[in-house]
Amino acid sequence: TTYVVPEGKVWKVTSVQHALPLSVNSNIGLYINDVYIYFGYSTSGNSSNGIYYANSSLPMWLPEGTTVGQTNSSIKFLSILEFNTQ
Repeated sequence: TTYVVPEGKVWKVTSVQHALPLSVNSNIGLYINDVYIYFGYSTSGNSSNGIYYANSSLPMWLPEGTTVGQTNSSIKFLSILEFNTQ
């Protein structure tokens, strides 16, 4: 799935939630304007409940027209706040 920041808006990405079974190792990241942004790596040792919250590069501000694409289906939630620019 790909999303685009609407005209006249700016997005503040505040968190990315990764959810896979504990036995699954996976990179956590997004494509921002076709550039891979790496947030972290999930392993069974990172979380007792199988959910890894990637926040090392967050918050991230995205201007209008920015495309945001998911790298795989392991991202369960993406928290975005939308603001008017005018």
